[in-house]
Amino acid sequence: MFELDDRLIAGFLTQALTHSSYVHENRTDVAAHHQRDNQLLAHHGSLVLNHLAKHARVGRILAHGLVPDEDEARMHTPANEDTARLGTALALADGMRTGRGEDSQRRSTVADAAQSVAATAWRLHGTRLLRRRPAVLDGWLSELQYQHEPVTALNLLTTMFGMTHHYEYERTGLDHLQTFTSTLVLSDARGRVHRWAVPPEGPSSKSDADKTTAQDVLEILAAPADDLVDALTMAERDLLRYLLRAQLDGLATTTARQRIRIISGGLLGTDLLATGDLDAFCAWARRVHDLLHAEDDTVPPPLGELYRQIFADTRFGPRSLLRRMAAEQGNDPAGTVRRNAAEVVGSAAARGLWGVTVRDVVQGWWREQAFRTSVTVRDDMRQEHFLPLPAQLAALDETLAWCGEAAEAAGSPIDVELTIQDGTLHTWIGLQGLNTRVACDDFARLLSRTLPHTDCLVDDGHVLLRLHGRLDTESLTPLAVAGIDAYLSGAGAPSPLANAREQEPVAE
Repeated sequence: MFELDDRLIAGFLTQALTHSSYVHENRTDVAAHHQRDNQLLAHHGSLVLNHLAKHARVGRILAHGLVPDEDEARMHTPANEDTARLGTALALADGMRTGRGEDSQRRSTVADAAQSVAATAWRLHGTRLLRRRPAVLDGWLSELQYQHEPVTALNLLTTMFGMTHHYEYERTGLDHLQTFTSTLVLSDARGRVHRWAVPPEGPSSKSDADKTTAQDVLEILAAPADDLVDALTMAERDLLRYLLRAQLDGLATTTARQRIRIISGGLLGTDLLATGDLDAFCAWARRVHDLLHAEDDTVPPPLGELYRQIFADTRFGPRSLLRRMAAEQGNDPAGTVRRNAAEVVGSAAARGLWGVTVRDVVQGWWREQAFRTSVTVRDDMRQEHFLPLPAQLAALDETLAWCGEAAEAAGSPIDVELTIQDGTLHTWIGLQGLNTRVACDDFARLLSRTLPHTDCLVDDGHVLLRLHGRLDTESLTPLAVAGIDAYLSGAGAPSPLANAREQEPVAE
């Protein structure tokens, strides 16, 4: 597979597949054949795999552009789990020489073997591996996930919430089959201490034990979002309560980079909120509320601010879709459409419409559009109750105007149908003889991404705008209400929820 010449490399291959436990139990035979275990070779191999991973990563980044964003520029070294996957793909466990008490299938054993084989291949081929390598290795490099491994992720989490931590170790087993138990000692911003340890499943190093413990803590912390609280033991629930209280008590003002890490880590329900999955976020908030026994329903001000800033970042921040479309370069039709879409959607988010109904918006648009194209409007809303947000009314106005201009440019008629189903307003806009995907895709995508309770879908020959009704906040927990308030407002734009308390839009 690696095109290794046995005459040149046989000794290294033997060393690559020799575990320290085998050397310990067969010292005389090993010494007679001038052999050794694979520890030094594995160290060399870890550097080789790191180098190959970075080289492949940079190549993929440069294929996309010369200015990578923060996520693209992240360069993590492959973790033991990653190299173990490579060792499994190479089926190295079957050829390992191990002692009687050592499991050749153990993750760290397979990982060391994979690193050792990589070092052997590098000693023979050198930099040629950067250009030509086995499909198995190439596939492994392309599948690497550039995320923080558990210990680093836990370090970032504790630092972010004003916590400190350290590990304590207990060692058992023979010298060549040592097992370490790692106990994590956490201390939060209020000085509360909690200890957590995970019993080892077999021989392990200190770093392996740390990873196992850190991974267990992170999985327990994710239980409310994954609806796994009921499956936790009492001890795991106690740890989860401690971690949630530590986050709520230790949260302070965050930077944009910290908010990205909080969302990517799924902390405090931010990933659910940022993606607009409000039902899942409210369910998460209810589980947290019940888990903490509603000891204090007050939402810490930094948490409310965190939620608002997240929507400021995702809707209007430097990396938001709106800002990226607004910065589109060139005078080609696609670039012009995106810049216009950013201007129109930004206007809808900023202004809102007050003291008017859906019918008022449609009639006002129809009076102007009827002079330019053939217009058919079918109102099937009847007496259904629908109370839109001002931003939603602005979204309706801008969508009708956008589609009307597209119809006028193509010289085609436009049909509009209005219905209300299950508290959602459906506005179907038919555009005959028009390439709706070219004309409306960017606008629809940006509108859906930027405005609350709004979906805009494009299909062949028509556009469908869905304005969803508001959630009933009376039955929600204070934590859920704080998230919903942020979703409806978003820092950097007018707050529809706050303004609605002073002046409600007119119901249909």
